[in-house]
Amino acid sequence: MNHPVLVTGAIGDIGRAVVARLARADLPVIATDRVEADANLLGGAALYLRADLPDGIGALAEKLPEKLGAIVHVAGIIHTHPATSIDRETFDAIFATNVFAPLELVAKLHDRVIDGGSIVFVGSLAGLRASPANLLYGASKAALHNAAKSLASDLSGRGVRVNVVAPGLIDTTLTDRTNEDLGALRQRSAQDMARDRSGKIPIGRIGRPEDVAGCVAYLLSDEATFVTGAEFLITGGGHL
Repeated sequence: MNHPVLVTGAIGDIGRAVVARLARADLPVIATDRVEADANLLGGAALYLRADLPDGIGALAEKLPEKLGAIVHVAGIIHTHPATSIDRETFDAIFATNVFAPLELVAKLHDRVIDGGSIVFVGSLAGLRASPANLLYGASKAALHNAAKSLASDLSGRGVRVNVVAPGLIDTTLTDRTNEDLGALRQRSAQDMARDRSGKIPIGRIGRPEDVAGCVAYLLSDEATFVTGAEFLITGGGHL
C-alpha cells in the first residue's frame, strides 16, 4: 500500500500498538489524537497531526492528502455509571465521540480512500452484549457496529471494505480506570475487579493491545480483500 493509513486515537494504548504494527509492515501512517504530541511518542513511526474529534474533523481533512489507503478509527471514550443513572450531557459526549465522530470522519473522507481500500473501526465486546455499569458506552459501540455494516454495503461498489474489531478485556490504562470506577461503585478495590474480570477469560489471560493491532493489520492486508461487514471478536473467548 503506497497511500497512507489514517489512525485516530493514536496516542492511546491500542492506537500506539496499531501504529507500531503498521510501521513494521512498512505502511505509511498518519496518526492523530486530541493531545499535543510528536512522532517521537510513536517511535518516529508516523506523521502526527493533532485533531480533537469530532469538532476538529474539518480542519484535519484540510491537512490530509488527497488519497488514503485506509482509515483506522480507534478514538473513543468510556464512562462507568449505574444503568439507572444517566444524564443528557454525558449521553451527548459519549455518542458524539464514539458514534458521530467516526461516522462524520468517514462521510468527509470516504472518497479519499482508494478503490479497494479499507476502513476499520475499533468497537467493543460491550457493543455486542450487556456491559455492567457501562450502558452508554455499550450502546454507543452497538450503534457503531451497526453503522459499520451499513457503510460496508454502501461503499462496496468501489471495493472499499468496512470492518469492526471488537476487543474484550485489554491491558490498557482505560481498563485500569474502568476497574477503579467499577470498584468504587461496588465498594471493592480495583485489584479485586481486575482479578474478577480477567478470571472469566477462557484463554487464561487479559488481552494485549498488540492482539488488537494484529487483527487490524490483517484487515488492511491483501489477505482480507474478501472480508467486509464483519466483526472480529478479540476477547480470548470472553464472549463465550
